[in-house]
Amino acid sequence: MLIGIAKRMSQTKAMHGAMMSHMMSWIIARRTRIIVLLLVSMVTLWLLTIAEMCITKFPPDSFYFATQLPIYYWAGLVLGCSALWLLVSSSSKGRHSAILDICFIIILAMYLFGIPSFVYANPRFMDVYGVIDRIIQTIEVGHIIPYGGWDREFPLQAIFPAQISLILGTSVFQLARFFPLIHVLLVSFLIYAISRKMLSQYYILAPALYLSISWMPAHHLSPQSYGLMLTAVFLFLLIARFMDKPATTKKLLLIAIMATTVLSHAPTPLINLVPLLLMVVLSCGSTFWQRKVISTKQVAMVTTVYAVMYFGYLHFNASDILAVAVSQIQTSLNNLHGGNILVTADWTVTEPMRCHVFITWLRLLSVVSVCLVGLVSILLLFKKKYDRFAFLISCLFLGYISLSVAFFATQNITFVERGFVFALVPFSILIPLALSAGIRSKLSKVFGLICGLLLIFHLFLAPLTARGVDPYMVPSKSEIAGREFVVRNRELKRQIDFRVYGAPVVFQTIWYNYLSLKHQMGEEYANQFEVPGLDKVYNSGQFRVFLPRDKNVFQKLLEVWHYTGFREPR
Repeated sequence: MLIGIAKRMSQTKAMHGAMMSHMMSWIIARRTRIIVLLLVSMVTLWLLTIAEMCITKFPPDSFYFATQLPIYYWAGLVLGCSALWLLVSSSSKGRHSAILDICFIIILAMYLFGIPSFVYANPRFMDVYGVIDRIIQTIEVGHIIPYGGWDREFPLQAIFPAQISLILGTSVFQLARFFPLIHVLLVSFLIYAISRKMLSQYYILAPALYLSISWMPAHHLSPQSYGLMLTAVFLFLLIARFMDKPATTKKLLLIAIMATTVLSHAPTPLINLVPLLLMVVLSCGSTFWQRKVISTKQVAMVTTVYAVMYFGYLHFNASDILAVAVSQIQTSLNNLHGGNILVTADWTVTEPMRCHVFITWLRLLSVVSVCLVGLVSILLLFKKKYDRFAFLISCLFLGYISLSVAFFATQNITFVERGFVFALVPFSILIPLALSAGIRSKLSKVFGLICGLLLIFHLFLAPLTARGVDPYMVPSKSEIAGREFVVRNRELKRQIDFRVYGAPVVFQTIWYNYLSLKHQMGEEYANQFEVPGLDKVYNSGQFRVFLPRDKNVFQKLLEVWHYTGFREPR
């Protein structure tokens, strides 16, 4: 009798286990169907967004891009938050298929970075057009043409896009137009690969955080974008080097990517050396704390090889860059006296418009919030999960973000955003790592809520933080046509230097917007072209070329331009 009761109980337990397993499978399958439905709906809303938007020129308004977005865009972001929540909850219960994650990353990147590529007629950022010219010259001539020393000293910055253009069979102009989307996807996939390999939970949060917070001008066709992408590869190999058994292949790949970075962009290796040096110092200090997690000798070896490779190349082939770096450091040290925080954030500002001030403060809030949340994450990891991976990610974040803080304090604005965008790579991995380390504690739940609010804040304000500078960074078709007209006429090209935003004999809408937003002097700038003594030789609507009849008028234009602009006249 007792044996029969035991058999029935075991059968009941087996049936109960089978029912629970079937129910869990049904719930997971249902969640997957919901995620697929949300992603398909997001794609539909994205298509409706780019079909309805049409931006041919910008007024001097930092809110303009955000106000042009239709309701479909905002509805798509709401669905994206729902899909992300389901993906995070799925990852918290165990690993799921990476296909849904990859689809979500692509769609989110299409929302945050793809819309300008399809809506704008021309690439973003004025620096891109100088890079386009150099790439076209490299393709036509078949070798690198020295351009102020930079192309000769760092040749891969011209070779990379030239090869991509030739292999894909597309024009350099179209490559530049869609390059931000391609670039940010590559970096996001590398971040996802690191987080999925090293974390068992919340790994989808890493690329989502990076895409949402990455408002810096770091993904357009430029040398610094190669440096960022190569740094993401470098960090992937560095983590693989220290987390797994050191293999000869990994060592060779790490050396190859360091050499490629040195040949691609000047400041990037210097930026990467800062967290490596910090890693050496902290690994030595970990012996004192009696919590040693990483070999100081191995870290010092990687740092030494990188430093010797970089400074040796600078000495023998790029001495001009070293002189510029020294000059930048001297300028930073001279600026330690401080000043107005808004001027510190943007040294070209005198009496800015309110919309520009609002965007500036949003960006400052973004930097501060990332710093604070990152530091809290490191404290949680130090308390809960102080292992080798946590040590590596923490050192990388502290090293990169310290650059931004240092340059911000010294009013050297050039490298504030660059240090910040590099810090975002380890930061986006640091958050899910900290969440997974203390998942059962109440403090971790509060921290998770803060991180969720941080992501939502950046996600919905991305049209302001990332696109607020577009009025003076995106030229219209009319301005491009005017530029091509000057290039075709050699006599005009000798008199006008297009490497400068506003030449004394050129009226451009983007320069007018720049002065209006940052100085409230756009009308004053426009009025200078109505003075007697100027001949209008070209007018394409938003681009006008004037030539002075005598030297006095030309000198007056030089003085006014120097007063309203921010660059020394040439």
